[in-house]
Amino acid sequence: MTVNSGTAIAAYFFAYDGNSNVTALVKAQSGTVSANYEYGPFAEPVRVTGAAAGQNRFRFSTKRTDETTDLVLYEYRAYSPSLGRWLSRDPIGQLQGVLEASRTHGRGLQRLPLTRVEWFQTIQEHFRPQSSSGQCKQCMLTAIARLMSESVYEDSLYDRNLYVYVNNSALALFDPLGLKAYVCIRPLNFPVLCKTWMFVHCFIKTDECGHWNFNDEGVGEEPNPEGVCGEQPKCVPIDCECLDERHLCHAIISSASDPAWAPATWTLTGHNCCHWVDMILKKKKCKGVAEHFPGYWLPPAKRPY
Repeated sequence: MTVNSGTAIAAYFFAYDGNSNVTALVKAQSGTVSANYEYGPFAEPVRVTGAAAGQNRFRFSTKRTDETTDLVLYEYRAYSPSLGRWLSRDPIGQLQGVLEASRTHGRGLQRLPLTRVEWFQTIQEHFRPQSSSGQCKQCMLTAIARLMSESVYEDSLYDRNLYVYVNNSALALFDPLGLKAYVCIRPLNFPVLCKTWMFVHCFIKTDECGHWNFNDEGVGEEPNPEGVCGEQPKCVPIDCECLDERHLCHAIISSASDPAWAPATWTLTGHNCCHWVDMILKKKKCKGVAEHFPGYWLPPAKRPY
């Protein structure tokens, strides 16, 4: 580590204990100890001393410590030493459940899965013998089968991230692509109206292909995804039994060349952005705009979709 400003300007080497916790900083030029760190049983700091101690953010478990919140920031969730607990569940879910299910059905694992393909196969074997059925189970198996086929996507299966947050309920929900799509509303970008929610603008927000809407210029990128007039948009996850973000994005992009959603077809009330979002959602067999925002009234559409 190199410090370029302040009173502790120098290059430092890290010293670790057997658990990969940073215990000291040693000045590279002189070999003198310039910082010491000690931790309690729950990672709480009991000693942070030395001229360079405050310059280093990588401490317990060699993870970044945020001094403002006192949180240890692991790659996919935060740990609070003062509380002695994680702030969220492990996004991958519980491996123990997969292992127990394998043993129950006569497929006991001799070792933990090592590769990402093995992880997919293990999860797949866990879900196949379950007595439950229906769209949720089928969605899970379909997603796994798709991910195990490298030819479906341009990037490699091994680059994909399985450790993803899914509404902080990794035991109940599954999002193997690490993507999420939302339906959003915000006030209209007009004087006076931009401060009221009586009339709203609708758009779709995705991690896969960006933010999209329909207006008098046709289907295109949402110009104000952060809101207007200081009013932030209200966004909720798209409520769908088995949503594939890639297919959702394909439907969105395809609608841009659909004559039914050409710029000249847009009207303020009868054929607007909310009707377009409603069409996209229902085309993917998801709940409509009004069902995502109880109390919102969707004006009758002049054109069927």
